[in-house]
Amino acid sequence: MQEVIGRPRTCVESSDTDSSVEISQACSDDAGTYTILVRNRRCLAQHTVTLSVIDRPHPPASSPMVSQLSSRSLVLSWSGPSYDGGSAVTGYVVEVRREGPEKPENWSEVTTSCKNTSYRIHSVLEPLGEYRFRVRAYNSAGVSEPSEVSDCVKMDTRGELKEESQSYVTVTIDTTHKVKDHYNVHEKLGV
Repeated sequence: MQEVIGRPRTCVESSDTDSSVEISQACSDDAGTYTILVRNRRCLAQHTVTLSVIDRPHPPASSPMVSQLSSRSLVLSWSGPSYDGGSAVTGYVVEVRREGPEKPENWSEVTTSCKNTSYRIHSVLEPLGEYRFRVRAYNSAGVSEPSEVSDCVKMDTRGELKEESQSYVTVTIDTTHKVKDHYNVHEKLGV
């Protein structure tokens, strides 16, 4: 026996020995708690299950913003996605497109392994070049659509000496260790 309940994508199949519920083309709106009731002439049984739908994340919520602009490098920053797809965002793909007097070039990847919401770009940029940037988030389910495209950025020619005197520190987030591995966490700190 096949019965359609609620939405056309939800189907319940029952036999004398078992029943199953199938939700086809599951999406994030389908996530939640479901209670299944089974009844016969003698008794009633129920079981509650929680459904998590894992999907690729939404695009980053903001277009990339540029700071620390010099003749050959810049720092790009953006906001994470508004929805992570039900699985933690594990990184970002940063893309660049050179703008020109004719038509713009195609998008190319600067990095596919950025773990933060900012990235220092220095290898693909040329003095006086004009560029646009966009970012994609990814998790265990896949890669998002691209973010909004940044404003056109023209590389600076005045920052040559300033660029050499600044030092940058690359920060990597340690995802293998937990805070509780090294500290006792209490409800009130500083008391």
